[in-house]
Amino acid sequence: MLFIFGVPAQAQDSESDQAKQHTVGISARRFMNVLFKEADYAPELLYLHQRGKVVYRLGVNLSTSTSENAFNTYLLSIGVQKTFKKSGKWEFYFGSDVFYQYEPVTGKELAYHSAGLLPFFGVKYALSSHFSLSTEPGFYGVYRSKYEPDAFIESPDVLGFGMMNIGYLRLNFSF
Repeated sequence: MLFIFGVPAQAQDSESDQAKQHTVGISARRFMNVLFKEADYAPELLYLHQRGKVVYRLGVNLSTSTSENAFNTYLLSIGVQKTFKKSGKWEFYFGSDVFYQYEPVTGKELAYHSAGLLPFFGVKYALSSHFSLSTEPGFYGVYRSKYEPDAFIESPDVLGFGMMNIGYLRLNFSF
């Protein structure tokens, strides 16, 4: 009898010891708009999938407006991250994302295209076994071009570098 009840208990313990393989995170700016401004290249919704010691990342940002001359933003990012230290409820990691962003302007034949690299350093604090808060300050390198077929003078493409996501917070749910 003890053997029968002991096996499921052991299976539960080993399962709870394993790291959660899936995480979904949402930017805190959707809830608290008093934080520092995040970079335009930070995804608002992020899915993380852990495979061994590497975490694969997929991020999206969809922002639309129906008003005249408003920017609509569509962003897709993919990347990897790796944990280098865990201490209690704290986890420290680093990684990089590549992204593509398309920004058409409502009511005009005008659009911006951006692509770039986003290396970052992350810190995560576990609030519970399923919820955590994280921040990912980092750098960006972005190539941005403007498409405007009716322009009299063509705009030059821009290559930009800088720091991003100072004060960025993300609420995560792991399962």
